[in-house]
Parts: sequence; structure tokens; C-alpha cells
Amino acid sequence: MYYAILDGETVKRSGTLNTLFPNSSFPLSGPNEDFKEENNLVEVLEYLEHDSETQKMIFCDPYLLDGSVYRVELVDFTSEELESNLAGIEEFESLQGE
Repeated sequence: MYYAILDGETVKRSGTLNTLFPNSSFPLSGPNEDFKEENNLVEVLEYLEHDSETQKMIFCDPYLLDGSVYRVELVDFTSEELESNLAGIEEFESLQGE
């Protein structure tokens, strides 16, 4: 899981807990709420609601959006990707009929 350290509305650093806090150890459940609050630490999300027929998610530098930190952004498929996806769906559906 990825985390970010915030400085106000800015992502100061991000990474795994081992990267951000190399001299600390954490339970499998992760840091407790007090630790997160004391260190301005938030979980980084890797999913955005999108139309999977026309858009894809790509990894990017972490950013703050509506109070959450994300490390993915949405990009529209190119016309070539749309055609390829459609061909793949058609091929899959034809195999299901066999």
C-alpha cells in the first residue's frame, strides 16, 4: 500500500511505509490513526471512477483531489486502442458461442 505525507494541500512525499519511515515497524494492519494524524499521513488511492469502454487509468505522481490522494489519472483511449478493444470483445464473444 502507498501512503502520502501532506503539507497542507501539497503532497510532500509518497511511497510505502518502509520507504517513508525506514526506522519504524508497523503491524500488518498498518499505522494507527494517531500515527497518521501526527505525521500528516494518508493512504494513496489507485482507482478513479471511469468509463472503462473509453478511458484507462495510468499511474502518475500523487496528487490531492477532493480531500483524497491519488496516483492514477484518467486518459481517453486513442482511436487505435478503441478499435483494438472492440476487436478483442468481439473475438471473446465469438469464442463464448462455441
